[in-house]
Amino acid sequence: MRTFEASALKPRMPSRTTVFVVSAAALVLVVVVAAVVGALRQGEVRPEASGTTPIEAAPSSESSPADTEVLLATVTQLGGGDDCRNFVFDESLSAEADVMLESLPYYRNNAELVGTMLTAGAYLEGTMSVFFTLQTDLAQQVTVKDIRAEIISERETIEGGTFVEPPPCGGDPIDQMHLLLNAPDQGPYTIDEESGYPTDRAFFEEQVINVAPGDKQAVMVKVTLDHELPGGAYEYRLVVDYEVDGELGSVTIDNGGTPFRMTSMSCAQDRFFGNPESGWGEEEDPGYVEMVNVFECEFS
Repeated sequence: MRTFEASALKPRMPSRTTVFVVSAAALVLVVVVAAVVGALRQGEVRPEASGTTPIEAAPSSESSPADTEVLLATVTQLGGGDDCRNFVFDESLSAEADVMLESLPYYRNNAELVGTMLTAGAYLEGTMSVFFTLQTDLAQQVTVKDIRAEIISERETIEGGTFVEPPPCGGDPIDQMHLLLNAPDQGPYTIDEESGYPTDRAFFEEQVINVAPGDKQAVMVKVTLDHELPGGAYEYRLVVDYEVDGELGSVTIDNGGTPFRMTSMSCAQDRFFGNPESGWGEEEDPGYVEMVNVFECEFS
């Protein structure tokens, strides 16, 4: 009869290496499961929103009509009609005044003269007419809501300097509206159809300016200094406020990048230039002649 030793029946124990590997694997599995469960729980308790999502925060590729130049304003003429005005150069611009007096013929067209003198730094005395067109490339109509003067600088009336008096001219007023530059309420005001003089009625309360697609709208504004109010010298530009599809916007108008300038009348110019000869027929243009300042002030 065969017998077995007790050691042969004893179960075999795993090695230390095997136990370590199994334990490490189990630990990794527990960590992974805990991480997944934690992430799920975090998603469940996350607050609805404390800010916009990346998609919501992304800027829109579309822009509203007011963010673009939907209305194009083009100056066609400065001065004209009955707008025959004088010019004043500040004392610091006497050299510029001399260049203009030497280069411009005395009989030069007034409409061209206004823009040229303003560009050289002169102030227009008393009043100025601005003619411009409005047009749009949009497929919808643009409505003008207001036309106003934006004053850039203001100073006292220019007492010294060079006064230039172009040849007299005349004509019937052809302006569409009046704007009082130095008044608390600038307007613009309507023009009386019979007399051509301004009224006290607000223009945009009685009339509308619509700019249709593919069309041009001509506008004529006379900017004036109120003689009954304190005078001064101003640099300014015009601003056209408009509306399209419920959106508001504005476009500025100036003298080719430089401001318009206007001053009240003064009695104290250092130099006075004009031309006392009214009819030289076919004779050569004598140009601007320096004269004794006998100019009478109507207001200061």
